[in-house]
Amino acid sequence: MKITTTLTRTDCERDNQKVLCLNATLMGVGRRFCKRGNWVTLEIDNQKFIGRSLGRVVCEGVIYIELAQASIYFSSVHIRWVRPEEVREVRPTAPKRVLNFLSVDNNTWCDNVQKLYQEIEYGVSDIHDQLNATVEK
Repeated sequence: MKITTTLTRTDCERDNQKVLCLNATLMGVGRRFCKRGNWVTLEIDNQKFIGRSLGRVVCEGVIYIELAQASIYFSSVHIRWVRPEEVREVRPTAPKRVLNFLSVDNNTWCDNVQKLYQEIEYGVSDIHDQLNATVEK
């Protein structure tokens, strides 16, 4: 089965121009502008999704953010165009510490539960990575 992606459309332009997301929160390290590489949370029909921005797409005069969107169970990633008003949060980068913590090898995860409790008690957070990304950009 052949899958045709949006990359085949010649009437659309892709770039890394910032896109204003008026509904995005400014709390914490949140931003109102989205560009390539940003970690994005969006809400469509009362369902929340996450992904990472691939940049801006302008197609038929409409501006979209092109995302590599994760499935709810992190079993796959697909490309999706979203309208800027659907974005609820824009962060500088992916939450690496949290993703690394949750994706540790099963043997490590199961063998040392006490260590896992200690890490969670201390706080598994990506705030350090987000703040550093904010300062560097």
